[in-house]
Amino acid sequence: MPAPLFFQAADLLAFQRRLQTNPHYDATNPADKQYAEQLKAGIFEKTAYWGQQVERRLSRGRYEYVMRRTWTQGTHFRKYSWARFFLLGTPDKAFYFTLGVDSGETDDARRLAAEGLAPAGPALIVKLDGHFASDGTLTNAQYAEGEAVRQTLPLAARWWRIGPEQSNDYDWEQLVAETVAFMQQHEADLRRIMEATRR
Repeated sequence: MPAPLFFQAADLLAFQRRLQTNPHYDATNPADKQYAEQLKAGIFEKTAYWGQQVERRLSRGRYEYVMRRTWTQGTHFRKYSWARFFLLGTPDKAFYFTLGVDSGETDDARRLAAEGLAPAGPALIVKLDGHFASDGTLTNAQYAEGEAVRQTLPLAARWWRIGPEQSNDYDWEQLVAETVAFMQQHEADLRRIMEATRR
């Protein structure tokens, strides 16, 4: 499959604008349906391609790659696209690497911008991520142990951002190479987090 056109700054900014002005999705509205098709073919398919290319470069047998192509959340457009990489052999999928497009309207992006830790706005992101899965194997206390370790890591280990102002300096080769390097650099951190959940 040929590589899709790289993420365009205009697409990232349009994604944020739409969520700021009208986050709702109405399946009976032709304009919403057209935008949804653009979103699927653009941001979400590009995220899938990004994840597939990263998966090809990672050592076999270390990660499970999961891509989510769901572009709505209830009656709203989703605020992000994501692909996740879970360490194989860990008992729960509560902590992992995420890569994707954050519209700048997610809780994480807004909080980091409000605290002056990251610029406001949409971005390509790679992060050491986590969430408590109600169908997972961890107790609340075990998840809290892992999350406490994750929060002690410097922001640069938890959130790597490429904003629209930088995206024109990237191509697929550079993005994939730097994503793999980020994951390799912080794999030991992810393992420490997972070990903390077993206490």
